Amino acid sequence: MVPADRLPFPGAFDAHTHMDIMGLPVDGVLAAARSAGISRVVNVGCDIPSSQWSVACAAEYPEVYAAVAIHPNETAPVDAARDTVLAAVEALAASPKVVAIGETGLDYYRDWSPRDVQRAWFRAHIEIARRTGKTLMIHDREAHSDVLAILAEYAPWRPYSVIFHCFSGDADMARACAEAGYVMSFAGNVTFKNADALREAA
Repeated sequence: MVPADRLPFPGAFDAHTHMDIMGLPVDGVLAAARSAGISRVVNVGCDIPSSQWSVACAAEYPEVYAAVAIHPNETAPVDAARDTVLAAVEALAASPKVVAIGETGLDYYRDWSPRDVQRAWFRAHIEIARRTGKTLMIHDREAHSDVLAILAEYAPWRPYSVIFHCFSGDADMARACAEAGYVMSFAGNVTFKNADALREAA
C-alpha cells in the first residue's frame, strides 16, 4: 500500500471496497465515507471489467486507489485465456494509483473454480505483484494451509506487502502470518456467534 506519509488525506483508509457493485453514485458513497471519517478507499477488482472500473475511478477521484486481479472464484471462466488476461492485469497494475494486486488467493469454500486452476492463478498474481512492486491482497476461504504454503514459496516478503482481506484463520495461523510479516484484516465475521477461534486470533 502507499505509505501514510505520502498521502495528502487525514483520516481512516478503507483498504477494501467494491463501489462498482453498490449500484450507487460514487460521489455519494465517498461523501458517506467522509462523514464516517474515511478519507481514502481502495476499490478492489475481481475480474477485468471491475479492475478497469477501479483504475478509472481512481484516476477520477483523488481519494480513491485501486487493486486489480482475478478473484479465485472467477478464474475458471477465463482460464483458457490465462496469458492474455494476466497480461491485462499487469498492464492495469502499471497505473500509478494501483496499490495492490488483488483480490487473489484461494477459495475452497465455494469451489467454483478447480483448485489446481486457482493455485496457478494465485502464483501468477504473486509474480505480477513481485514484478510491479505492488502489495498482494489475499482472499483466503478454507484454504489456509495452501495459501501459506504458496506464499512461503516466494519468501521473504518485504514488510506490509501481503494483506489478508477478511482474515478467517485461527490463532496459530495469525501467529504464523504475524511472524512472516503479513497484515491481517479482521472484518464483520469476527462478530459471528460461532467465531470464537477468529476472536482468539484477533
